[in-house]
Amino acid sequence: MMMQQALRNVVDKFRPQPTDPTQQQQQRACVDGIELLTGEDLWHTREGGPLRRRLHMSDGPCGVRGMGSTSNPSDCFPCSSAQAATFDPALVERVGTALGEECRRKGVDILLAPMVNIVRHPLSGRNFETFSEDPYLTGVLATAFIKGIQSQGAACCIKHFVCNDCEKCRFSATSDVSERALREVYCLPFEMAIADAKPLTLMTSYNKVNGVFSSENEHLRAILRDEWGFDGLVMSDWGGTNSEAVISTGLVDLEMPGPGHWLTPLRAEEALKAGTASQAAVQKHVSRLVDLAAKLDALQAELPPISRTADYIRSHRDLMFETATSSIVLLKNERDLVPICSEHFSARKRIALIGEPAKFVLPFRGGGGSGSVFTHHVVSPFTAIKERAKGIADVEYEVGCVFHFVPPCPPPDWFIPGNGSKDHGILLTFTDMQGKQLFETVVQYTHLHWGCDAALPSGVVAPFVCTLSGKFKPDHPGKYIFEMKGSGKTRIQLGDQELLPWTRKGSRKAETMVAPDADWQQFTFSLEQEASTPGDLVSGIWCEVECCPENMTLHSDALVADAVKLAEQADCAIVVAGVGSQFEKEGEDRRDLLLPGDQSTLIQRVAAANKNTIVVLLCGSAVDMSAWVNNVPVVFQAWYLGQETGSALAAVLFGDADPGGRLSVTIPRSLRDTPAFFNYPPVCDKILYNEGIFVGYRYFDKRGLNDRVLFPFGHGLSYTTFSFSNYVVPDKACGNFCVGIDITNEGGRDGSQVVQLYLHYLGGNAITMETPSLHNYYKDNAAYLDQWLVSFGKVHLPHGGKATLQLHVDQRCLRTYNQQWDCWDDGLTGAYELRFALSSQNVVHRTVLWWTPFNKQ
Repeated sequence: MMMQQALRNVVDKFRPQPTDPTQQQQQRACVDGIELLTGEDLWHTREGGPLRRRLHMSDGPCGVRGMGSTSNPSDCFPCSSAQAATFDPALVERVGTALGEECRRKGVDILLAPMVNIVRHPLSGRNFETFSEDPYLTGVLATAFIKGIQSQGAACCIKHFVCNDCEKCRFSATSDVSERALREVYCLPFEMAIADAKPLTLMTSYNKVNGVFSSENEHLRAILRDEWGFDGLVMSDWGGTNSEAVISTGLVDLEMPGPGHWLTPLRAEEALKAGTASQAAVQKHVSRLVDLAAKLDALQAELPPISRTADYIRSHRDLMFETATSSIVLLKNERDLVPICSEHFSARKRIALIGEPAKFVLPFRGGGGSGSVFTHHVVSPFTAIKERAKGIADVEYEVGCVFHFVPPCPPPDWFIPGNGSKDHGILLTFTDMQGKQLFETVVQYTHLHWGCDAALPSGVVAPFVCTLSGKFKPDHPGKYIFEMKGSGKTRIQLGDQELLPWTRKGSRKAETMVAPDADWQQFTFSLEQEASTPGDLVSGIWCEVECCPENMTLHSDALVADAVKLAEQADCAIVVAGVGSQFEKEGEDRRDLLLPGDQSTLIQRVAAANKNTIVVLLCGSAVDMSAWVNNVPVVFQAWYLGQETGSALAAVLFGDADPGGRLSVTIPRSLRDTPAFFNYPPVCDKILYNEGIFVGYRYFDKRGLNDRVLFPFGHGLSYTTFSFSNYVVPDKACGNFCVGIDITNEGGRDGSQVVQLYLHYLGGNAITMETPSLHNYYKDNAAYLDQWLVSFGKVHLPHGGKATLQLHVDQRCLRTYNQQWDCWDDGLTGAYELRFALSSQNVVHRTVLWWTPFNKQ
């Protein structure tokens, strides 16, 4: 209570106080206050008047980009779809806490995360950035994520409200959705998180909902403010305001980025004079922003400063590794081929590691767009698997095929700084135009970026020359292609040779030969920059150098042939395939469900050459596996695992960790089988949500199309085996209820298991039901779900261990929205089949319960 009173005192201190009781001066103060409600720049609010400091925002959710990039890199956690695959709210809350610590370290007040839009269509470019196709799972994990971040004195901005479920035409398209689907599917994660985690801010979406832009949608305002009672700050998506209606509707409090266009003093005066906005409403916008600043100041004042100490680094890396291994889904494991052990090898003891993502991993740490961060390092599968296999087998690598638009960022182990250090990396140096050194450090990658929100390293002022230097030695001889581009003049030197002279062009290419017995060669990549600050350029100050063997710039059958030859000579072949940030990103949907390039062909041919082929998929959502999945004994869905990608994969492949993930999305046999196939892409700026509430597994269950599912929602295998017993279920329940189950690990390894609880409505007795017409409405017109997820739990057990798992069911999960009456029904009284399951299609126990809503006793 004392803490709450202190918080209220601080809030009152920051509230704008009227200085004169006259109506004219009140109106003037109100109009002046709205200057705070447009951002100052890309990432900050304004300050002044009642707001004593500006608030700093940053993109998320896999990391906190914050101010800086190359100078101030970020921890990179597994993507949101990977976090969802853990089915572990406690773990996701710990991830949120770690990201909250990153906010504190970087001085970030508001993290623009989590994204809780539904995975409605598998081609959506940002599926990696959200959680799941199931609204309940999404809501539970979003709640945990928000609690973790806000425990560290930072605000979460839950986004994008609402129905922003594809990238194509996102700025103009209307999502035409029924009221029932809107409430039960697309709004539900927001509603759950707002009720249970109380996020301090919310972001509207770009799109229209039923013909009206979200940022000026009165119906959405009524749901959010009036029904849910959300009194936090609502901000627009960046550039997501469209007309003066944003003032009259009153949904958006803060227009981002700055300077604004619609929430300005001039627009406010016009709205007040026209009577389309009230003084009280405008004042409320100001109060919400000031209250938010006061709450953050009060929370942050109670927390000690934080820095990136050795303990901080170790604990965050351990958590990233744990999250990654807990998210990896083992889809199939014929002949118990994994985990890999010494018994699997012949006298040859060779592992063939194949695939561009296995070594050139940077584009596969996460998706592209605002959800990406500049990370400290990324452990490649090649590095980690080769290290883990020591003493068991030799690991040899072939790229197999390429599918990038530009040559990839070269791996760090091709470089040493040249400053006497034997560690891998590149020496980054800033000098003035006379050659005086201003700053020096070692970086891991040849991609440098200081965004328009970022400060350059201390002591660096333009004009300057930025150089990447050191020694270069790739792992294979041959011809290598360099490609360099940047925000200023660029130059490449290798040894005494100037491969590219100073010039200001776009992308520039050069080549060099590396002899079989070549030693480390001195190199220098230089950028001459004239702009005074990163903010002087739209894209900031940046320099990118790509490098790869010449054959990796070609779509050649020779690459596949080399990989097949290596696979034929190995005991097992590991193919690391994926989609990557060039294809899965904000602003653009994927073109199809296929793996990019010739990866499917590569997998087929490698599998034909080696019966012990293991496929690892690095992607944010489903891909088409139909061409090869039946011929491959082992498949992992590994998502985007962040900076510990290689470490986590190696641990799971060799059995140091159990694959703890379960699918948070359905993997269909083909794109045509998916629920929204006939309603995508948008036509004439319309996105028709004709599948209604039947999204993901709900569609396949209702339509009886489970044979069109390749791997069902919730599916995932373990390296150990579990038994289930002692199901504790009441005969009758009213409102919220709880069930129990005993789980025993009967295998020889430690492992984890996820139990999912689905409900199936069997019907009710019209005599005892208070609203039999509702039963008829939902049951007779086939508008009721066949089954839906209402609870889940995860246990980690040592071999031989046993635990009792309690599953709690919230009455909210049984509500239905009646479009005829335009209201919620608390749920249908009647008999429900409870299905204890390991996936939406793998039910291990069924029992019946008679349930009554709490207010219908």
